[in-house]
Amino acid sequence: MNHFINGQWTPSHSPDRITVTNPATGDVIVFVPVGDAAIRSAVTAFKPWRKTPTAQRAKLQHAAATKMRECADELAHLLARELGRPLAGSKTEKESGR
Repeated sequence: MNHFINGQWTPSHSPDRITVTNPATGDVIVFVPVGDAAIRSAVTAFKPWRKTPTAQRAKLQHAAATKMRECADELAHLLARELGRPLAGSKTEKESGR
């Protein structure tokens, strides 16, 4: 699994993995590589982001929310597996924007 860093899919350089399990069943969903580079990139990106005007940040956040709504079914399935909750609850959460 790769990380999306600075607009590119980037392989992890760490051999360490985090196990994501479904808490309802204990089934392993995925092994996620530790994202040290992704974290460093996020810290670096935050510096100019906090200086970005509120109106511009809001526009970008609305665009992200629109994209999430377009992918709501896929996100609901992932959320249900990761949290071990019923799919109906995950769909409701995605529709309500929480």
